[in-house]
Amino acid sequence: MSVLEWIAQPGLHAPLEVAEALGMSLERVEAQLAYYERLGYIKKVTPATGCGKACASCQGCGLKKKDQPTPAYWERVR
Repeated sequence: MSVLEWIAQPGLHAPLEVAEALGMSLERVEAQLAYYERLGYIKKVTPATGCGKACASCQGCGLKKKDQPTPAYWERVR
């Protein structure tokens, strides 16, 4: 499965989640996400609520630190 195919699945997807699921480095996934964003296939989405103090139970970004900024997630647009 490719990065673009993974992002096409329903929901929002964090780069770390994609990297782990596909067995790729985070840097490679981030480069591919930037490429697909330039082409208009995906868009970056930042949740309005942020992680806040609930970050310890989050399954998306992998940061699990309350002082970190809210990570970006991605979704397929076409």
